[in-house]
Amino acid sequence: MKNNKKVLLINTNLIKPPVAPIGLDYIGSVLVKNGFETELLDLNFSKNIKEDIRKKLTGSSFLAIGITIRNTDDCYYLSQDNFLIQIKDIIKHIRKYSESPIILGGGGFSVMPLKIINFLKADFGIMGDGEFILPELLGVIRENKKYPDALNNIKGVVSRRTSYKIIGPQNGSLKEYPLPNRDLVDNKRYFNEGGMGSVETKRGCNRRCIYCADPLIKGSKLRTRPVKTVIEEIEKLTHKNINYIHFCDSELNIPLNHATELLNQIIENRLGDKIRWYSYMSPIPFDEDFIKLLKKSGCEGINFGVDSTHTMILKNLGRAHDLEDLENISKLCSKYKIRFMFDLLLGGPGEDKDTIKYTIDSVKKLHPTCVGISYGIRIYPGTTLSSMIRKDTPPGKNLYGNISSNNNFLRPVFYLSEKIGKYLIDYTNSLVSEDRRFFIGASEKSDKNYNYNENLKLQKAIKSGYRGAFWDILQRLNFNSL
Repeated sequence: MKNNKKVLLINTNLIKPPVAPIGLDYIGSVLVKNGFETELLDLNFSKNIKEDIRKKLTGSSFLAIGITIRNTDDCYYLSQDNFLIQIKDIIKHIRKYSESPIILGGGGFSVMPLKIINFLKADFGIMGDGEFILPELLGVIRENKKYPDALNNIKGVVSRRTSYKIIGPQNGSLKEYPLPNRDLVDNKRYFNEGGMGSVETKRGCNRRCIYCADPLIKGSKLRTRPVKTVIEEIEKLTHKNINYIHFCDSELNIPLNHATELLNQIIENRLGDKIRWYSYMSPIPFDEDFIKLLKKSGCEGINFGVDSTHTMILKNLGRAHDLEDLENISKLCSKYKIRFMFDLLLGGPGEDKDTIKYTIDSVKKLHPTCVGISYGIRIYPGTTLSSMIRKDTPPGKNLYGNISSNNNFLRPVFYLSEKIGKYLIDYTNSLVSEDRRFFIGASEKSDKNYNYNENLKLQKAIKSGYRGAFWDILQRLNFNSL
């Protein structure tokens, strides 16, 4: 095995329209720089997954096989599509043709690594930044060192024998992060079939939202990439004729100084004339100086994580903004003609009919380009919300979904306030059904469907030439029939 430097990375994210596996692209670049022969099997474009696995593995010997888990499920209460079941089937099929160790990673995996590695029966998993950990783990495998002693010295590596007490992520500084080649993944095809390219400018989240798993995945400390390398990466994508970009940070405008430097460099390098871009942002900080840079740098649209407009609900969710901040966003985005979406998260602690109506009524008055509604809150272990519900009396009174024999939340479980419960959906729909700006998750009405997974209308639009964020494409379709 010492002479084997071949590593196979597999994308198991089958969502359509496709979302480029940027993590695998980044990791692939690092592996190549470390001397590993790296190949990609992208199952998103596979017409016969089992046959493609057989063809790839038959007659080939790999040092290890890396599998990315971007999401464990679709996070929608109305559909509750569990992706882990399909991934488990993929791993079983891999085992038929290869004895190479299987290594799991990705954002979805890092949320509950020990639960997932045991469910999928993989050999190893990486919690945190795979770029820093995977080369070291492959070195141990290549040298055929004794397990698990050698692994105990690599922080962030887990196996089915790993103790909960010693597990911990490995999230390093991004200051010396190498410029990704962006050549492993077929980014042009993802652009043609998914409508956008993607770039990451930072990792981590220092917010205190009670439900969010991002701090578990990427750490609670903000780690920014040097703006110079981000600019160079954008230029690499433009050379592939990718001119719509999504900055896939949790919130681009936090920290504001880093975002401001990035926008200034986009402008200085004249990239604002070549690209149009979208991002997620926090409602605060957001002022007129910043939006002027957004406009000049080519920003086409912003998705704001709003959740609610009601003071009590925002406090319960651990959010720091208020209705006045949203009024400021509406005024500035309308003035500078930047499309903006408000994402609502309804059904959290304390939610009832009155708070929902207050939120819907106030959002309507702010005239966003569109509004996304998620019903209920997906519960992840390690979040503040997961600790709160264990204190509920009686137990489970606010829980819906896969409750039976699922105390670890591996299968989708959702929080819906007992004050509204199962009436949440019908009541909210009655408030927004006639307003085309509102999207609702997994609706049978295609013009209202906010679940991007297997959204045929969205796929058809991108194929016909629409580009941009999925929410923006859907909203344009609502007002311009395809």
